[in-house]
Amino acid sequence: MPHCDRSTDASVLRPLVRRPNEAPYDHRENPGNDYRNIYVPTSIDPRGGIDYWQMWSTVAAGTAMIGCMSAEQSIREFTRQAASFEAPGSHFADLGVLDWIAGYVAVHPGDRLLDVAGGTGQLGRHLGRSAELCVVADITPAMLEQGAQTVRMEGRHDVVFVQADAMALPFPDAQFEVVVSRFALHHLTDIGPVLREMQRVCTPGGSVTVIDMVTETGSMGERMDELERLRDPSHVACPRSSRLRDLITGAGLRLVSEATRDQRFLAEPWLDSAQPKPEAREAILEALRAEAAGGAPTGLRAAEADGALTITYRDLLLHASRG
Repeated sequence: MPHCDRSTDASVLRPLVRRPNEAPYDHRENPGNDYRNIYVPTSIDPRGGIDYWQMWSTVAAGTAMIGCMSAEQSIREFTRQAASFEAPGSHFADLGVLDWIAGYVAVHPGDRLLDVAGGTGQLGRHLGRSAELCVVADITPAMLEQGAQTVRMEGRHDVVFVQADAMALPFPDAQFEVVVSRFALHHLTDIGPVLREMQRVCTPGGSVTVIDMVTETGSMGERMDELERLRDPSHVACPRSSRLRDLITGAGLRLVSEATRDQRFLAEPWLDSAQPKPEAREAILEALRAEAAGGAPTGLRAAEADGALTITYRDLLLHASRG
């Protein structure tokens, strides 16, 4: 039986060994499993079949770090926001955005796909319809529960959910042909370790793709990050495009293609999705209204459109391969 030699601090990763004579887990028979009872592949047969599964508990209470805050703090912030990720009209479920990403990320029958810091797994679930298996990894249980509920309702048999720290993924090397992460990097103080983990679990010749909102260097970018942190305390900093390219190549990946896309949002629903404190909400609206009237730039490109206040993000997609 193959052995998982993934090494990490025991306080972050605690393997729970299968019970003796327990039958291997078949994800096709258990759509939308509760993340707490999920099996994830610790070894995958090179011929394409999953030949061994093991249960993992990947976050010890409050000790794992995701590069910006303790696991406990991160879980608290995203638990508040979890329901909005699957709500009607959610940006994360926008088919225009998902199809734009799919145009750059090839997924073939038999591929295994990993969605890192995937929240409810909207991106992985969308791309994974062409794959053998989609694994959604996120540190926040409420996010995984929301995604699992949707998968159960859809009757899908090809998605599993795993609570995991993106800086210490609970998989051996070279397990997934496709590895993606969307709108997660701006929550990290140190992006490099996550990119290196994504590279590590990707198969040789496989792809690693990251998508996030980016901003400019200098005072405008700093102002945007300041307002974003007011809106959502889990925000650290929007990646700067040139720095993110350097981190991709520094992680041992070869940049294949890139693309940008502007995305406009109505300001008030955008604010409400993060549930900021009332005084923070008003301060952000005041800054946006001032910019829309010709005042100081916020980096969010505030404007009035058909009588409504809007902001605009620029999303950057970087698609790379592992040699």
